[in-house]
Amino acid sequence: MKKVLLGSTAIVGVAMLASVSALAAEKPTVSVSGYVDFQTGWFDQDAEGTGGLGGATDPGYGFITDSEVHIKASGEADNGLKYSAKIELESDQGTTGNADEVVLTISGNWGRIQLGAEDGAEDIMLGGHTGVGSAGSGGVDGDQSRWFLTTSSSTAFVDITDTSDAVKITYYTPRFNGFQFGASFTPDTGQTGKGAFNKLNGSLENHVGLGFNYVATHNDVDVAIEMHPNMLVYEPHGMRRLREETNERIGANFDPSHLHWQGISITDAIRYLGERGAIHHFHAKDTKVYDAKAREKGVLDTTAYTDEPNRSWLFRSIGYGHGESHWKDVVSTLRMVGYDDVLSIEHEDSLTSANEGLEKAVDVLDRAVFETTPGEAYWAE
Repeated sequence: MKKVLLGSTAIVGVAMLASVSALAAEKPTVSVSGYVDFQTGWFDQDAEGTGGLGGATDPGYGFITDSEVHIKASGEADNGLKYSAKIELESDQGTTGNADEVVLTISGNWGRIQLGAEDGAEDIMLGGHTGVGSAGSGGVDGDQSRWFLTTSSSTAFVDITDTSDAVKITYYTPRFNGFQFGASFTPDTGQTGKGAFNKLNGSLENHVGLGFNYVATHNDVDVAIEMHPNMLVYEPHGMRRLREETNERIGANFDPSHLHWQGISITDAIRYLGERGAIHHFHAKDTKVYDAKAREKGVLDTTAYTDEPNRSWLFRSIGYGHGESHWKDVVSTLRMVGYDDVLSIEHEDSLTSANEGLEKAVDVLDRAVFETTPGEAYWAE
């Protein structure tokens, strides 16, 4: 019965390949690529044993090469089914097992299936796989084992357990809103290529690996940075320079409370940044400067915020640092420069509760904020 089953499976497999070949829109494309990696390193390790990198007889430095040749054939059938075959060959001196990864791939709008000796979904979809695990690093999946003797009982590295290039089947879903999921099934993590199954080799059996990741491009996202003293950008001219050195997606989270005690005119600062389209967000928060204390010790006051009587200035609720007329000027100037977005009330007033501070701020801003758009300027005709 087993021979009949295997024979039937082989016939079905040949029929599938024949069908793909017959439906092919064009001949498969074959490409050859690869890489040569040269590393140099210096290391120092108190390890047990001798010989090999990291051993007691090592000089503490060395050179390493790592190279592969990749052969890939890919094509697409008339029905939209995409297929490919990939073989990665180890090409370093002294390499005994030439084939590193051998995999067949079939894909469509339903997702992608990979069959063969390839890393599993738990490894392929690992965050930071190509960045954190760069050559020579000690990060996730890094090359530290090439330089240090990891068989020593006194040496341990944090690593991600996976099935490496054992023969497996893997399915990857299409990407939904940036998310993609993958699942791999490996009958024997020690079985590669034509190698025989062996339940006694100490490898894992019936291994299931799962992974997911998120990939997206956000082209319409602005970054709003609060101009804050003791930071690189603390006033409007610094914000302008930052935008010039980066791009116009960078702008201000305009918080007047940090500018008041620096002596900066809020309406002038709004005009300066607003004319450059550099106000991305606005914090409605007030500040009260206590002139007597400021004359004694200046405004760079490090007194605790809870020691209110002795501070040169305090963050206050809207209307308690500057009057309603000031906030009407702020709202009007914001409209002049084209800002028509959120006024986000921020409470850091140590003289009242958050609820009361919010209520007081809403009361002032409710009378200051315009509720309609300008009509036609008929009087200017």
